[in-house]
Amino acid sequence: MLPLFFRRKPAVAPAPPVQAHATVDIVAIDRALSTGALDDAAARIAALPVQAYEAAPAHSLAGRLHHAHGREHAAVECFETALALDARDLWALCMLASSRKEAGDFAGAADLFERAMAVAPEVPGLRYNCASALQEAGRLDAARGHIARLHAQEPASHLVHLLQARMHELRGEPHIAQPIYRRVAESHPAALGAWTGLGRIARDQGEFAAAEAAFAHALALEPGADFALDVGLAQAHQHRHDHALSTLGPLFAARPGNAMVRAAIGNVRLAQGDFARGWADYEARFDIAGYAWPAAVAHAWTGRHLLGGTLVVDAEQGFGDSILAARFLRLARARAARVVFRCQAPLVTLMQASGVADQVVRLDQGVNGDAHCRLLSLPHLLKLESLPAVTMPYLKPSADAVRRWAGRLAGPGIAVGLVWSGLASATQNRYRMFDPARLARVLGGRARLFGLQLPGDGVAACPPGVTDVSAELRDFGETAAVLGEIDILISAETAVAHLGGALGVRTWIPMPMTADWRWRIGAVESPWYPDVRLFRQTRPMQWDDVFASIGAALDEHRGRG
Repeated sequence: MLPLFFRRKPAVAPAPPVQAHATVDIVAIDRALSTGALDDAAARIAALPVQAYEAAPAHSLAGRLHHAHGREHAAVECFETALALDARDLWALCMLASSRKEAGDFAGAADLFERAMAVAPEVPGLRYNCASALQEAGRLDAARGHIARLHAQEPASHLVHLLQARMHELRGEPHIAQPIYRRVAESHPAALGAWTGLGRIARDQGEFAAAEAAFAHALALEPGADFALDVGLAQAHQHRHDHALSTLGPLFAARPGNAMVRAAIGNVRLAQGDFARGWADYEARFDIAGYAWPAAVAHAWTGRHLLGGTLVVDAEQGFGDSILAARFLRLARARAARVVFRCQAPLVTLMQASGVADQVVRLDQGVNGDAHCRLLSLPHLLKLESLPAVTMPYLKPSADAVRRWAGRLAGPGIAVGLVWSGLASATQNRYRMFDPARLARVLGGRARLFGLQLPGDGVAACPPGVTDVSAELRDFGETAAVLGEIDILISAETAVAHLGGALGVRTWIPMPMTADWRWRIGAVESPWYPDVRLFRQTRPMQWDDVFASIGAALDEHRGRG
């Protein structure tokens, strides 16, 4: 699943001006560029003799002119040529480092800033930029040395304080970073980094009103910047979807090529149930930088009937997305003679047993086809304006898996399966994971509890009073068979929750306030699965009310039984 939040690169101080040392023409061009006289600089650069380009300064000046006009690709080529001619060209080092930083190549930027410091250690700003780039590259120990030196030189500098706050933030110490950011924001209201730091921390802690306010302040300091995206996303997470569209719409109108913004708009529209426009906007996910999509095995399918042809459909994003959208394969099969579904390996046996396609194989398995598409593009290609009727359940475990688990969890009373965390490294997991021991205490004595949680780094262990059966869950087909043996599934992990819903198992989902379009706005029932019930947080990151509601629902269920 695509993350709903897109982490922004923190702002850093600009590269310092460096005086060029060369001929009179070179000095004059440098002066023109430094004062913003770009037409004069362009004319002087055009008048340079051919032999001037045998040395680095001419290429650096040309690169600076390209950069001033927003022609970054041409600028980078010029700076790289300058460094090939003179590895100590300070302008080329600084400008290329800044370009790498903006592109997200923080390790490359840090190396270039370190080279620049070796050339001119007295130039202000270089050490700050180097420390910042090292932090974002994850080289915290190296950054710490530079920050300590900067602090010794300028202990009152708010820029140094911002570096210190970011260090604590990256080390997972937001309780230390947040007050530093706040002090800088109060003493230097124009310090952009303080407001973005406060916004990030508030967002990560689920305090979306505070995140919105901080990012709105950053947007006021830098109008037109993509901070509007952060504001819009914070509004969406507060379920203020109309406000989010009012924020994101003008941003997309101003930057119609911004795939990240259009995909965010798609998320909001789908959450509102505006499927006709939402699915179309959601197609922008393919154009978001940083995501690698496997190569297509045939030409792109347009949704038209393939008479006698084979359609290859590839799963995408998370396991839950594959389980949710497998329902659309039936509609695709009506438009092709044959459908091949390529999915993640842990889903293959489940999808094969369920007969969702004519052939089900692993994502990395080579196949032949006449057309190709991604799974979550099917609603757009099929022009669905509402959710299609689906015969439930539409997934089922294999007969062998059912036989292996038949009767193994039998006993008196209600059997409840628990899953309390998704993948710990997933961006959204911080909002949905919970302490299983707290829920077990609420449910203890009311039901027999079984742990279905797969172990992993950052995932709480199965608590006392819960029977752990996770060691035998080798894939989703096996998990599906286990779910057939319980009465209720309670899952924070959305893939297993989707699985329970698709199997027709009574599924209760402790729902964070940050839930995305798959779970709609404010509903207690799922539009996708009739047997799924949503228990939504009333306060961000707080589960006590949710657990109390689950306990009451379990008592009600026992009373009916």
